[in-house]
Amino acid sequence: MKNLFKIVLFTFLALSFNSCLEDDPITDYTSIDPIITIPNANWPSVNAIAPLTLEVSTTPSDLDLYVRVSWENKLDRDLTVNFELDPAAISEYNAKFGTEYVALNADALQLPSPFSVVIPAGQREAKISVKLLSTKVDLSKSSMVAFRIKDAGSENIASNFRRMIFPIALKNKYDGRYEVTGTMRDVASASLTGYFPMNYDLITLGPGTVDGFDPDVWEDFFVPIRSGASLSGYGSFAPIFEFDPATNKIKSVINHYGQPAGNGRYGSLDPSGENMYDPATKTIKVKFFMHQPASVPDAPHIRVYFDWTMKYKGARP
Repeated sequence: MKNLFKIVLFTFLALSFNSCLEDDPITDYTSIDPIITIPNANWPSVNAIAPLTLEVSTTPSDLDLYVRVSWENKLDRDLTVNFELDPAAISEYNAKFGTEYVALNADALQLPSPFSVVIPAGQREAKISVKLLSTKVDLSKSSMVAFRIKDAGSENIASNFRRMIFPIALKNKYDGRYEVTGTMRDVASASLTGYFPMNYDLITLGPGTVDGFDPDVWEDFFVPIRSGASLSGYGSFAPIFEFDPATNKIKSVINHYGQPAGNGRYGSLDPSGENMYDPATKTIKVKFFMHQPASVPDAPHIRVYFDWTMKYKGARP
């Protein structure tokens, strides 16, 4: 009897459960008001946000801001949504992730006037674009730009979907980590020789200009060299290469620390080299000089002859 009772009870429950699954759900949206959102809003966030990597170009880039009506029905009228810059989001981001982003310099942005977008009646989404002028970005700083919905008329705004931030990373086509091979000759000291092969980073300074950085030995703007069996480097000297983006030819080489630096060192291009970037192989061949009148009194004061072949390894970290 007990077993029979269990079977009957189980069958009753199973039938009841199936009946519930087959019922049509009833959802009442009539009491829910429209909510205005940035559908891809990314702040606040539990994770760090990958920078938006853009190529330095005279053509402005678009930072797109979307806005959406989250509601069962479409609005029967046009809705104007106003945006504004949100510098507080940058401070919050830095505090959370230990970064040092600063607000993107104002002259690098072209905000629409008015800074608003209209969601037409009968539609749910619209877009507004902000122009970023990459050639005006201060590349000496880590920049971020942040936006928020300021208001949407009388409609409610979703508190966790109203802010959008863009960490900015600018790179030209020469930017990256390279493996450098070649030769180096110091006429003032035969014991100083080249350190090859070596990793060397080229860091964007402008549309065709990159700053040389040693990522491994000194982790600074230096050229690592050998002094006998030891590692060394030339103080206050690191090359800045300027390319013509149209031809990929190197136009000039100067010193990161000044022309001249405090110790008199400065750079220049050796015109006898190929001095160009090959986009097919991502290889740079360049010859350049380090001048130092204190060591080589006779003009043109060339102390060091560099002959480098730089093969692209990948994006720098």
